[in-house]
Amino acid sequence: MKNIFILLLIILLANYISYSQTIVPEVVASSGDQYSDSINIISWTLGEILTETYTGNSQTLTQGFHQPIIEISSIDDLAIIKNICIYPNPTAEQLSIECPIKNLPLQIELLDMNGKQLLTKEWKQNSTYMLPMSLYSSGSYFLRIKSIRENKENTYTVVKK
Repeated sequence: MKNIFILLLIILLANYISYSQTIVPEVVASSGDQYSDSINIISWTLGEILTETYTGNSQTLTQGFHQPIIEISSIDDLAIIKNICIYPNPTAEQLSIECPIKNLPLQIELLDMNGKQLLTKEWKQNSTYMLPMSLYSSGSYFLRIKSIRENKENTYTVVKK
C-alpha cells in the first residue's frame, strides 16, 4: 500500500513539474508587419516558403498562410424584410411592390446603373405601391428600399423592357 501511495505521489509530482508542448500561431515569411489602432488590426505577410495543410479529426493545420484568429462577436441582419415582393420583373409599364409588414415607413429610391437617383418616395405600406416604369427608358435599374426608422436597406435590380 505504501509503495502504491509513493508511486502515485511521484506520478502526480512528475505531471506537475513537467512541461507540455503548446501550439503557437507562427508564420515563416520573408517579410510582414502588424498595425493596429483602437478599433482595427491589420497584419500582413509576404513570401511564405511552406504551404501544406494537415487535417485531423477535429482540427485543420495550414502552414505557410497568414491566418490570424478571427472572432465574430455578432452578425446583424441588415435586410429590412425578407419577403418583399417586386413584380413583374422585367416590366414595361408598372412595377408592383408589396411588403408583408404594414405601417412600417419606408423610403423607395430608383437609381440608374451609374447611381444617379431618379426617384425618391416615402411609402407607409398601407397598400401595394405601384412604381410607374413607363417614365423611364429600357435598361437595368437599382431599386433601393430603406427603413426610415432604422439604418437598414434592401437593394434589388429591376429591368425595364
